[in-house]
Amino acid sequence: MLFYDPDIEVLHHVAPRLDADQIHRGRFSYDATVDFAFNETIVLLKYADGLFRLTALLWQALVGSPQCPGAAILVRSALALKPVGFSKIRATVQGRLLAWFVYLKSLLGRLKVSTAK
Repeated sequence: MLFYDPDIEVLHHVAPRLDADQIHRGRFSYDATVDFAFNETIVLLKYADGLFRLTALLWQALVGSPQCPGAAILVRSALALKPVGFSKIRATVQGRLLAWFVYLKSLLGRLKVSTAK
């Protein structure tokens, strides 16, 4: 049985990171953003099905997130005069395209194996 006590306080200490991933610490890293966008997209392509896959992939492209912006976040940022860096946009697009490339390559590999049998 699990009990919830609202009076309990948990202190999270930020540990030093030895890799490039500083996204959740408010810093931008090109490589970490590419990895983040790639992981988000490849998980949807591999494991999501049907309508959820379609809507989630559309959401990524049209809305996105602060870490990996889509079109709506870019427009909102422009209207608020808070430009999103070109590097962040490029890293997001690169990660998403890499995920599609890897996914399609794996599908073609499976097609070749199934036709060879």
